[in-house]
Amino acid sequence: MARVFYSDTKAGVEEDDPQSLLCPITDGPIPVDWDRAEPSDLTEADLEKTGEPGARFATLPPEAGKPRNYTAWQRDIADALFKVGKLELFRAPEFKLTSTHGESEKNFRIRLVQVVREARDEQKEKLRQKFAPKLAAIQERKRKAEQRLEVEQAQARDSKLSTALSFGGALLGAFMGRKTLSASNISRASTAIGRAGRASKESGDVGRAEDTIEAIEQQAAELSAQFQADLAALDAGADPLTMPLETIVIKPKKSNIKVRALVLAWMPYAVGGSSADGEPAW
Repeated sequence: MARVFYSDTKAGVEEDDPQSLLCPITDGPIPVDWDRAEPSDLTEADLEKTGEPGARFATLPPEAGKPRNYTAWQRDIADALFKVGKLELFRAPEFKLTSTHGESEKNFRIRLVQVVREARDEQKEKLRQKFAPKLAAIQERKRKAEQRLEVEQAQARDSKLSTALSFGGALLGAFMGRKTLSASNISRASTAIGRAGRASKESGDVGRAEDTIEAIEQQAAELSAQFQADLAALDAGADPLTMPLETIVIKPKKSNIKVRALVLAWMPYAVGGSSADGEPAW
């Protein structure tokens, strides 16, 4: 029973992998060959110090009775685990996420979906925070421009009315039989012409104010379109359920292999089965 620790700083992996192996002891030149070992899910708690009542024990191979052999076998098992030990994991490099030991591809992708959703929600919130001040500034400019337009429109209306009254008064005086070339008539006409010029200027100010609002609305539309495009780009990212995954292989360091227990055990067999050696009873 051993424990293999896998570490990869770049991939962000720190995994502890417990190992249980069963290896037969033979009378051959290599009594314990760890290449013949089989993985097992046995733990220390599954081992018993005595057999069932009436149980018989197979003959102990001679090499199993020599204490010094256990020291060598413990060293050999560490070498064997170092030679074949490896941890294969799935990795999504775009999101810097790696599966855990024993996690299937399906379960990893399910976890990846949640991680990606949370990451994109965070990116969308940052995007909103980026565009919000710009949009607010444009809306404030539009509000001020609309206020200015209202002022210009009011001034233009007053100016046109004043011009009409003044010019109309001058014409009325002429038609009422006053001297058409009197100083008074000339003065009134000049005043009316001056007011007409101001009225024309006020109308121009209204037009410019309207152009300003139109330009601001165009800027707002462009900013909104950019925001929507950036949102769509986030949603168009790779699908966690279908995106290609990398497979990374991590080898253990020899110093990270710890043999926790090396024990001699008898496996239970039922005598009298169809096999001459009995049937496995586990």
